[in-house]
Amino acid sequence: MRFKHAFHVLVDNFATNYKLLIYKIFVLAITAGLTCAVMIPTFNMIANTPEYSQLHAKFTEIWSSLSSINAETSETTAEGIKNFINTVSVTYSNFKEFIQMVLGRTEIIVTVTLCIILVRFINRFLTGIGNYTAGTLVNDRMSLHAKSSFTRSLIKNLGSSCLYSIIYAPLALLYDIIGFSVVGALLFKIPNNVLPVIIKIFLSAVAILVLYALKFTLTTNWLPSLINGKKNNRKAMAYSFNLKGKNAGGVFSTAIVMMVIIMALNVAAVLFTLGAGLLITIPATSMMLLSLQFVNYFDSTGLKYFVDDYTVIGPKKETPVSREDFFKGED
Repeated sequence: MRFKHAFHVLVDNFATNYKLLIYKIFVLAITAGLTCAVMIPTFNMIANTPEYSQLHAKFTEIWSSLSSINAETSETTAEGIKNFINTVSVTYSNFKEFIQMVLGRTEIIVTVTLCIILVRFINRFLTGIGNYTAGTLVNDRMSLHAKSSFTRSLIKNLGSSCLYSIIYAPLALLYDIIGFSVVGALLFKIPNNVLPVIIKIFLSAVAILVLYALKFTLTTNWLPSLINGKKNNRKAMAYSFNLKGKNAGGVFSTAIVMMVIIMALNVAAVLFTLGAGLLITIPATSMMLLSLQFVNYFDSTGLKYFVDDYTVIGPKKETPVSREDFFKGED
């Protein structure tokens, strides 16, 4: 039910999607410029190593073997597929050696760490400001069914959004590092004879889904508590992290479904629209998650809210309506 209500809230606030898109393009331009400034010298240094040359040659061989698969006879096709699988396996081993080489060079570690900490933090910080601003628009729409200006809300709430982002950004960055470490351990620490590559990729995808669903569950009420509940960040964090009596299992399971749908939509946008669909799906992803956060908050606090021009959702009755009350027309 919360998923359905969140989808209706997304549709009701879809105009905000385009405003958030413009903001995200602005953030992308800033972070892309910073990333290029930090990473290009490092990439040039890596490109001159023999490990990179071997890896590049293997990827070229993968493409050649894939292109050479002949579908005229089943024997030729089977041989081509076998060669392709062998090439992929060797390339994976070379990729592991390449990563070990990269991790073994201090100057590369320092540069990559600087890029992750600086660029990712700035990206998280600016994204948090945009999410806070979009959250104020969603809250105004759900509470009063009022249309607010994105730019005016951004300027009006700049102090509050910056304070929220300066706290949220390092926590989100730390969580990203933990998630990356878990996925990296699954992919590179477990030998292939223990788990096949395909199984490791599958488990890594599952780990990503679970980790981000858990993060969503823990932080789902933080932003709504700031905007609608008028709490300070300390009280909002305490309220959000305290899952007792808030149907945490339902929120987590809904988040899992949401993450799967988001992943499928973005992959489909890349495959079937040559990436053009990402202009819609990426900001819509943020808006859908925001909508679900506010629906979770409104439902957990028992507040009424609009999902469209004619529908108001209220708290469930603690006791079902009796037969007599139903025919009397009493609520």
